[in-house]
Amino acid sequence: MTTPTRADRSVPALVVAVVVGYAVLSYAAIAPGLNLVGALLALVLAVGIVGLQLGYVSRPGVRRTREGIAVALLAMACLVSVPLVALSFGWIAFAGFLAGSLLVLLPSRAGLVGAAVVVVAVGLLVGPVAGAPVLSAVVSAVGAVVTALVIDGLTRLLHLTWTARPAVREAAPAAAIEAAPTEEPAEEPEGESAEEPAEEPAEEPAGESAVPAALVAALRAARAELAEKEVELSVLGEDVELPEDVGEDFAALVRVASAHAARHDGASSCHVTIARRETEARIVVTHDGATDDPAPADFEALGERFDARDGSVLAERDDEQFTVEGRLPIAT
Repeated sequence: MTTPTRADRSVPALVVAVVVGYAVLSYAAIAPGLNLVGALLALVLAVGIVGLQLGYVSRPGVRRTREGIAVALLAMACLVSVPLVALSFGWIAFAGFLAGSLLVLLPSRAGLVGAAVVVVAVGLLVGPVAGAPVLSAVVSAVGAVVTALVIDGLTRLLHLTWTARPAVREAAPAAAIEAAPTEEPAEEPEGESAEEPAEEPAEEPAGESAVPAALVAALRAARAELAEKEVELSVLGEDVELPEDVGEDFAALVRVASAHAARHDGASSCHVTIARRETEARIVVTHDGATDDPAPADFEALGERFDARDGSVLAERDDEQFTVEGRLPIAT
């Protein structure tokens, strides 16, 4: 059974509190210098930035398309840049939201470049354009960097806790264990040794959850294969307990996805996420440095294997980011 921990439940509240807090502080810094209409308009725009950030950019479980990402980034750019001219130059404090959104939504290299452009633009606008001291320009640029890193880090934390909540087994209550009677071994008569036949270990019922040996072996082999190509493999949810047959299918997906990563010279990192919910298990393998779209021949056999168990396999490339996702039902 998938049981969210107390830490899991607190992460969304933490993300909301931090994002809203940053927006409130930024709005409070410029509102006193605006008239009533300007202050109300700024409030609406600030709410729009927070809504876009929490409703799409940082929201876990959203299947993002290239078109959706482009629209979201364009909307965020407009919400950040247009008020600079229409309302107050102090709106530059919201630039960190745009930089953070670029880090979250774009592949790693493109996101870093985009965020760097935003930070440099903040420094130039505050310094040479607005005529503020160099120190003020540096402080504004650093503030944009901090905001972007906080948003990016909290978004990643939220996604990790959302997609990987390992199954836990409920232990027997301590009081019940203490109350259970303990039998003392009976004394054997002298000269006699009553040897009882050793009990054979009980076989686990078919489908019982455990850490699948096949999946563990596949991850170990993938880590060794990718290490030879100087590709770092990280695994989240390696200790998630799954039925053995599910583990075997996930192991097959790991072998195919890791082989795909090893073929690309530009790959530097590969991430595996394994998660289990009430009636479904999910595995996601991503790597960077991809240069070609998924070849049907590479994933046809894997797709048929998952389809036979009423599951699914999705392989897609988004710029340099290549993703293979597999889902399988779990009998309850």
